[in-house]
Amino acid sequence: MDYSWEKERYFWRIVPLSGAYFWVLVKEIVKANVCVLRMILSPRLVPEPMLVYFKTDLKTNMAKVILANSITLTPGTITVSVEGDVFCVHCLDKELAEGIENSVFVQLLERMEALKRHGNH
Repeated sequence: MDYSWEKERYFWRIVPLSGAYFWVLVKEIVKANVCVLRMILSPRLVPEPMLVYFKTDLKTNMAKVILANSITLTPGTITVSVEGDVFCVHCLDKELAEGIENSVFVQLLERMEALKRHGNH
């Protein structure tokens, strides 16, 4: 079953960050919904769709998958591709693209990876 105390300890150390990640995801989904709704309802706002490429320092494939899915779950953004450390994201508007490379998602995932690295030493 590949059980170890190290994995057990890591699991319990990551639970608070996972909970925080969930609530941040919910908050970002709500914020993006408001932004997209504003674009739809305002005839003056003309969306400026764009593709954004950015490099991430995330080390694990799991963290990259979680980031890609979080971006896609957030209205107005879709992860088009992930090749190595480079993400390609389609954004409905340039406002949705601002700061995507260092988003709160990336910061929390980096903290989770750091817990795993420090736990293995």
